[in-house]
Amino acid sequence: MKIPEKIRSFLSQQDGLFRGVIDSDAPESARVVSQLVKCGNSFLLLITTRDACADIDKLSKMLKCQVTEASLAEVIHRLNHEDLETITPIPHLYNLKAIIDPSVLKLENLYLASGAKGLWIRSNSQDYIKVLKGSVKVASLSTGTEPVRKQILGRVAELDKLPPMPGLAAQILKIKNNPYATSAELVAVVEQDPALAAQLIRYANSAFYGVRTEVIDLERAIVQVLGFDFVLDLAFGLAIGKSLNMEKKGPLGLQAYWRHALATASVVQGLINTIDYSARPSTSMGYLSSLLHNIGLLLLGHLFPEQHALLNQAFIDNPERNLLDLEEEILGVTHVELGERLMMAWDMPGDIVEVVAHHHDPAYRSDNGSRFANLTYIADQSLQQYELNSDEVAIIPESLMQCAGINDDDLQAIVQDVMYDTDAIHEMARKMVA
Repeated sequence: MKIPEKIRSFLSQQDGLFRGVIDSDAPESARVVSQLVKCGNSFLLLITTRDACADIDKLSKMLKCQVTEASLAEVIHRLNHEDLETITPIPHLYNLKAIIDPSVLKLENLYLASGAKGLWIRSNSQDYIKVLKGSVKVASLSTGTEPVRKQILGRVAELDKLPPMPGLAAQILKIKNNPYATSAELVAVVEQDPALAAQLIRYANSAFYGVRTEVIDLERAIVQVLGFDFVLDLAFGLAIGKSLNMEKKGPLGLQAYWRHALATASVVQGLINTIDYSARPSTSMGYLSSLLHNIGLLLLGHLFPEQHALLNQAFIDNPERNLLDLEEEILGVTHVELGERLMMAWDMPGDIVEVVAHHHDPAYRSDNGSRFANLTYIADQSLQQYELNSDEVAIIPESLMQCAGINDDDLQAIVQDVMYDTDAIHEMARKMVA
């Protein structure tokens, strides 16, 4: 038995992404295979683990065409080599697009069908994802509707190596916790990072604030334009964001992250200001916690860029899907779990941890009466209608609105005000990732 020449030639050009060939000793549960199917007049590969069974009916509904298995003659003709005994799950070999089941991406080590019966190409998920880039969509192919929920092997061990809180962020947090801190102290800390200081000055000069004369120094930006508490919160968020690097583009990229974070924080800030003064929670804490509510996405992109790229593409391909469901299918872990773990590791205030952990849960009620998670949920859901360009109006439980102390008229007015300034928010987000 030997691997077909076309496949051996491809493997030799992959610069160590594949770790050799083994025989039938490959673990059964880690074997990855592919199947050629027809969708109308087009062909595509389905990539699954060997013990999975692709649900053709489910796939037909998803692709909105009749999917059928390709015949042996079609396989030989379309894949253009007669010595093929199995189909290697590398779509670039055949100039085909593919759909991959998320269970494959959860394998730390995997063994790809080699084209020869009984021989398997050894690789790992990180390297395999690099080879697949640009040629696959991620979708659940196996029978049954429950997404696979096992975490990627080895992921927990990697998460024990969480990045430490940036030193600058720790200094800013210390100022935030000091009721007697001055703007001069804040300026002194922020100016340690010229790039951060420049970002804040650019922010003060954005159309959102409409200043008549250009702001050229940080102290004026703080005292006359942005405000002390606001700069504390924004500088802290930016300092954290700069320590977590990820792809800028796409619906889950860095620029989209800051657009959504700024809009959500602005809505939460507006909602808090409508609450009766005697019961009003901290505007500053509300802004900061909602600014960081999706911090888990930054951590995901920072620690696992290849998986984040797949998630980004899956969200483009499936805009109607719930993000948490896609994360569970593709990664086995959500940005909520990652963010909560990071905030706890950094010993962040409990209000921020609650928002990060529960901003997707309308039923959550804080034990200490904090409403920040509820307010962030309301803002997050209300903005989705605009961000996804959807005609569907967000349905927020009346009990949650009452618990948060918000009425619908105020909510709609605040969201519309924020979206009216969407160009300015987008400009600020672009400057924040520049």
